[in-house]
Amino acid sequence: QLRYFVAIVDHGSLSRAARVLHIAQPALTQQLRQLEQELGAQLLHRSAQGVLSTDAGKVFYEHAQAILKQVGDAKSAVAQSTGKPTGTVALGIPQSVSGAFALPLLTAVRQTYPEISLQLTEELSGNLIEQLRSGRINLALLFDDGQLGAFATTPLVEEEMMFITRADSRFAVRGKSISLAKAVAVPLILPSVQHGVRPRIENIVRNAGLSIDHV
Repeated sequence: QLRYFVAIVDHGSLSRAARVLHIAQPALTQQLRQLEQELGAQLLHRSAQGVLSTDAGKVFYEHAQAILKQVGDAKSAVAQSTGKPTGTVALGIPQSVSGAFALPLLTAVRQTYPEISLQLTEELSGNLIEQLRSGRINLALLFDDGQLGAFATTPLVEEEMMFITRADSRFAVRGKSISLAKAVAVPLILPSVQHGVRPRIENIVRNAGLSIDHV
């Protein structure tokens, strides 16, 4: 129940938490009700937009996190004594790349480390960084937005940024590139500010002495 409650708060939604936990939503809702009855307090405010912690829920969340961490540490200590990796690893993945990475990661971990339980969290990059800082997740796949200096990082993939436009646009000349100045001079559709690519684009534009005026 502690793990279920923490997952619901982290994902802000019963349905999203149920998908990550691989449990039916009605069963998860029942577990939450039983927990609230046992504690004699309402832990979450529910609405069509998701869930928010009550004051009691915020207090319980902090204690639940600490307890789960202690349990995980205890399991890891036992595993180290036997030489067999085990325990739970919480990994955050941006929603934009989860389709490409989630299944191969789960498969590889299950085959290589069968005693390790890998929990995947799909979020925007900005939210994943906050979860890393708070200790709610252990690892994350992130776009390098220039703000990862506080973390140990390992480059995995390099991607090219492409300027995409209509086929009949004056910029759509096959084999011809477009300058950054011309690209930012037209109205652009960009990822939200919480997406890891957005700050990267803004930093590149700012370092070039330019600005994005129309988004």
